[in-house]
Amino acid sequence: MTAATYPNVLALEYLAATGRSTREATERGIEFLRAAYQRYLVYEAPGGGLTWFGSDEPDLFLTARGLPLLLAMSKWIEVDPAVIERTRSWVLQQQASDGGWNYGGHHWVASAMNRSQMTAYCLRSLAMAGETGEPLRSAAGRLEADLAGEAIRQADAYALALALDGLSRLDEETPLETRVRETLLARVETKGGLAHWPDPGRGFTGSFGPSAEVEATALAVSALLRRGEAAGLVSEAARYLLAHRGPTGAWSTTMGTILALEALLDLSKKSAAAHLEEPVTISLSANGGAPVELHIAPEDADVVLRADLTPALAGGRNRVEIVWPGGKALPFTWQVVLSGYEKKPERSAPGPEGGLSLVRSFAGGAEKVAAGRIATMSLRVANGRDEATGMIVVEVPLAPGLEADRALIERMVGTGPLARAEFEDQKVVLYLTSLPARGVWEFNLPFVPRHPAKVELPSAWAYEFYRPENEATAPPVALEVGG
Repeated sequence: MTAATYPNVLALEYLAATGRSTREATERGIEFLRAAYQRYLVYEAPGGGLTWFGSDEPDLFLTARGLPLLLAMSKWIEVDPAVIERTRSWVLQQQASDGGWNYGGHHWVASAMNRSQMTAYCLRSLAMAGETGEPLRSAAGRLEADLAGEAIRQADAYALALALDGLSRLDEETPLETRVRETLLARVETKGGLAHWPDPGRGFTGSFGPSAEVEATALAVSALLRRGEAAGLVSEAARYLLAHRGPTGAWSTTMGTILALEALLDLSKKSAAAHLEEPVTISLSANGGAPVELHIAPEDADVVLRADLTPALAGGRNRVEIVWPGGKALPFTWQVVLSGYEKKPERSAPGPEGGLSLVRSFAGGAEKVAAGRIATMSLRVANGRDEATGMIVVEVPLAPGLEADRALIERMVGTGPLARAEFEDQKVVLYLTSLPARGVWEFNLPFVPRHPAKVELPSAWAYEFYRPENEATAPPVALEVGG
């Protein structure tokens, strides 16, 4: 809920900050927030705190994420102050006497965040929610002790960026914040006008590699902007974030998208951004083919425009040319995206780099079932890595005429890693808390074929929620329903 909602809040804030709001866009965004708020209430524990699945214990990591979101949502929709206070109080109640926070929730979060990082994370969330006073001073003191001496040099860049972002939200800069900033700046890599922090360690939702680099860079940008430090480096880091968006305009992880949007929104508020002073026409062509023209007016300069150059593409290497008048520098960024369709092979075993595998079969190995009787679809999800996964989502589509036995499936929720089941039109979505290193989960999904027919079940899909690149598919399968 928090992951899907935060980008909508940031979009509304951007439109308002730039004077670009329209009644239609605002009403649509508010509609999304109202629906998200109702979902929040479903997942809230009776005594406060946010749960992962609605029936489990409240989770510190998730609740700390939800607190600033509730405050941000309250600027646009009516949010019960009692809900905000329960959430705030629950987070503060988890603070230890030494100022830190211990995390005892999902091990895939715990494996990515040590106690110091959880303390920085909660400090950041409380400060974003407007908390001041002793809880924050106590948390800062805990970080001072955790990062003393050699510890600050041994900490990875992601942990330092997280700590810096939290400390920079305090009213006054502390000596620790200065040391963290200097240590972090010493590790930045700049190349070709772009700046980022390479190999920063694990992110707090389990991200790693390029995804973690985006998240760490975004945290650093926000913190440096807040104190007015390293303006030139901030600009280069912002260009790095823009250069690493995906084809849809988002980043590779939900958390990366949230943090990058926060950083870029902070930058738009702090800097005197370049503006388009008069209409301009940009011409795009591929391989010398017919150009496609984009006409941009000053009032629409921040609207994403797309040009389809597919008709001019050829096999092998292609040349794309972008031309604008006068050779002036324009306040735009652009991406060239090549997309296509490729049938995914079945991954019945972990690939050479490990990861998830998914196998789907039917009872007795026969892809033939009887109409009107409960049939079973067997699912086997395996983790081929030597480390535990994060939350796993398994999407199992059904064909017309096949109905999942909802009652039976819901009775199995809570056994093993199966934490939740959702039922959509001709699809069952299963949520697993995680799989241990080299772990395997097997599940018999009951369904009822209603009529004799020959049907084809679409591909099934398993993936890590916060690392969707760790995925596996089971191919379509033909199923015969006998009379």
